[in-house]
Formats: sequence, structure tokens, C-alpha cells
Amino acid sequence: MTNNQSKTSGTLPAPPPITAKWIKYVLSFGVTAVVGLAPYLGKVRIPLFPSILTFIPIFQQDMALTLSSAAMGVVAVSVQWYGTEHLTKRKMRRWFVMAMSSTVVAFLILIGLHTWVAVPVRVDAQDTYVVVGPSQTAVSPCEGLGASECIRKKLTLDPATIATHFGERRVALSSMGVIVAYVAFTASFAWLVALLVFKDK
Repeated sequence: MTNNQSKTSGTLPAPPPITAKWIKYVLSFGVTAVVGLAPYLGKVRIPLFPSILTFIPIFQQDMALTLSSAAMGVVAVSVQWYGTEHLTKRKMRRWFVMAMSSTVVAFLILIGLHTWVAVPVRVDAQDTYVVVGPSQTAVSPCEGLGASECIRKKLTLDPATIATHFGERRVALSSMGVIVAYVAFTASFAWLVALLVFKDK
């Protein structure tokens, strides 16, 4: 095979114009927009500013961040679409009330679930939240200990050991609840801000 043939076979053909535009849009909404929101989502740490991601139990943070990032991409597409539409004041007010209500409800549910199913575990002078599920009677090897002390003194921060001790289904369902509430709150808040953008255009 000649050098020219090798170069030709190793070069991918350019996509058609419409497909190229679609790729650009997917990257813009799915990557660029999310990267711009990294400080808000908690992926980029800012001194003196604890992001809401730190409120999420440690073993659920990666999944919560991934799903929230995907939700931000959906919101970004919605902003672009409705940003070109004519929205009446009545519709804007209705949407704003719905978005504000959704944000507040999701926030309260997140707080409630976090309080109900997660416990702080003191590690290196800092509290690390761990999902254990709703409260239950202590069993071996943690008789006489609370969930937090049980993890710190007996189980260690091993997610498999914690799930086995407190019940894999309980921990899984509790984790899912916290993640869904977090994604719902961040997406609702993002849409609430989007309505302000529509109002100012």
C-alpha cells in the first residue's frame, strides 16, 4: 500500500453539513454548557464556597454529578429552544410559579431525605455523610452504637460492608431517593434562572 493510500484510508470522511451541525450542538449543550456550570454543580471547588454537592453522601456524589450534568444539558437545549419563541406574560408567570414551586419542593425533599437516610461520619476532623437508610435496630457487631459510631468504629468506610450491614435494598433505595431529589433540585433551579433570561430578552 502506498503512502497516499495509507493517508487516505486513515482519514475519516467529513460528516454532511446537517450532521456536522448536530454534532456541534450535542457538544455545545452536552459538554460546553455543563463545563461552564462546573462550579455550581460542585465539580470545580471554589475556596470559601461549599457547593450543594458536598451535601450529598460521599458514595453517591459521582452518580449525582453525572446525572445532574445530563439534566443541565437538557435544560440548556430547552433554553435555546424557548429563547427563540414568543412567550406571553401570562405563560411566563405560570411557568415561573411552577418552576419556583418545583425548586422549593425538591429542595425540601432533598433535606428531608438526607436527614432521614444519611448520617455524618467523622473522618480526619471532617464530617462525611454516608447513606444507611431509615433508622433501624442495631445488630451485631454494632449493638449499643448509633449508625455513625458503628461505621466509624466497626465497619469502616467500605460501601460494600456498609450496604451489607444496613441492608443492600434499603441503602440502594435511599441512595436513589437522594440522587433523584438532588437532580430535580438542580434542574428546577436552572430552569428557574432560564425564565429570568427569557424575561430580559
